Amino acid sequence: MRPITVTVGPLASASTNNICTTQTPSAGNTFVMAGTLVTKTFQGTGSIASNTLTISAVTSGVLNIGDRLNGAGVAQNTVVMGILGTTTNGTGTYVVSVSQTVSSTTIYANVVATLDTPRRILMTPTGNESSNTLTITGTGPNGEPITEVLTGGNATATYTNIDFSTVTQIVAKNNAAAAIIVGTNGVASSRWINFDPYALASVGVQITVSGTVNYTLQQAIQGSTAASTLLPYQVTFVNCSDLTVVGATATQQTSYLAAPTYAKVTLNSGSGSITATFTQYGVAPF
Repeated sequence: MRPITVTVGPLASASTNNICTTQTPSAGNTFVMAGTLVTKTFQGTGSIASNTLTISAVTSGVLNIGDRLNGAGVAQNTVVMGILGTTTNGTGTYVVSVSQTVSSTTIYANVVATLDTPRRILMTPTGNESSNTLTITGTGPNGEPITEVLTGGNATATYTNIDFSTVTQIVAKNNAAAAIIVGTNGVASSRWINFDPYALASVGVQITVSGTVNYTLQQAIQGSTAASTLLPYQVTFVNCSDLTVVGATATQQTSYLAAPTYAKVTLNSGSGSITATFTQYGVAPF
């Protein structure tokens, strides 16, 4: 296998609420995504009664059929399906896909939080959310659709196992116990390296550091068969047995005697960047 090089970092400054500012969502409703990383195609004031959306004022943008809605109390997967009544500059009545009751609130359309680089999403609750989960939807490092179900903590922050390039929707499974904010931390991983199962097993690795970092080389052998039903966030990565590349801060070389299914380098903290090169020696012997 020819050498494969991946990078991670540098990361923009972390912020605990740059995706969602303080709110207490109800079960099945979308988080209001209005942090500093978020953009939207429409913002206005509206309410929903059954399948009828009434927009009373427009702040910015245009509301279109097919737009995905976001706002306090808005149920997940609510989409504008059609126009019910006459509209003037966007105000008027529309048909939406999910029946619900939402009193006057700010309605957003097609919100997306765009991160500086693929990185982890941080959930910080003020109450006990250990029996609650957030379903986070967005895109991954290659623009592919991804979803992770993140379990909350008891007044302590938790973060995703996979890296998001964008976030398009966050939904709470249960009523939140107290206020929650959603943002980013200082953790990110490189793209996953998938090794050749038919080539010779040994793999050489060089991890080159630029600036100040703390990183860990990790690998997994799960998800290696066609029968695997694991989603990416369910794959468990294990720290490398070579401790010189666990919590490391300097350039290092190491190797795998047996190639794992996947490997990646995780930036634990720091303002610098990492370049990792993996070489699987030899070719398939048949």
